[in-house]
Amino acid sequence: MKRVLVGSMHHESNSFNPIISDEKDFSIRYGEDSLVFETKNNALRGIVDTLKENGYEVIGVGKIGDIYAHIDLTESYHTANNREDMDFLIRELKRHRDKEGLLMANFVDFDSMYGHRRNTQGYAQCLEDFDSMLGELLPLLQDDELLMITSDHGNDPTMSGTDHTREEVPLVAYSTGLTEIRDLGTRKTFADLGQTIMDNFDAGKLPFGTSFLNDLK
Repeated sequence: MKRVLVGSMHHESNSFNPIISDEKDFSIRYGEDSLVFETKNNALRGIVDTLKENGYEVIGVGKIGDIYAHIDLTESYHTANNREDMDFLIRELKRHRDKEGLLMANFVDFDSMYGHRRNTQGYAQCLEDFDSMLGELLPLLQDDELLMITSDHGNDPTMSGTDHTREEVPLVAYSTGLTEIRDLGTRKTFADLGQTIMDNFDAGKLPFGTSFLNDLK
């Protein structure tokens, strides 16, 4: 694949974001005020810096720039919500059709607007809206482009409290060049996604993870 698009993907950094609070009605603000501390031996940092060093485009949309502390990204575009995330994702996909690389977008509304607030109705509507926006993106994808959708953690709006929740997360891979529907199974580690990206660009091995690129046919 010439281009890989990854949606809702975080990496192993620690970020602290201001909370705008009015008793129970609160929101988490992402952006210039976020404090991000890079961790050592970060496998996903290895992806972006390796791809950049090898001449590939590495583009972040939404909170991606904050997550990576704006290090090793060739371009970064801040957005305010999921709608802008998809608009910028589509725009950057079209702008870079003559180039190869990794295009990442983080759809943060699931987390900041509805998950932490335990707003089940809002979360359900957010899923429906995202599904509708996918209908705008999928027809634009070409045979040499791979879309992967996942999440790095849960945030169940039906649970008590306001913290992230622990459950299995989705992993969907799509390309018009694929001819079979395959079950990728329950992966042992989130790092499998990273190694798959590395294999796609023949960029070497990460310390962790097993590629599922050959399972995509």
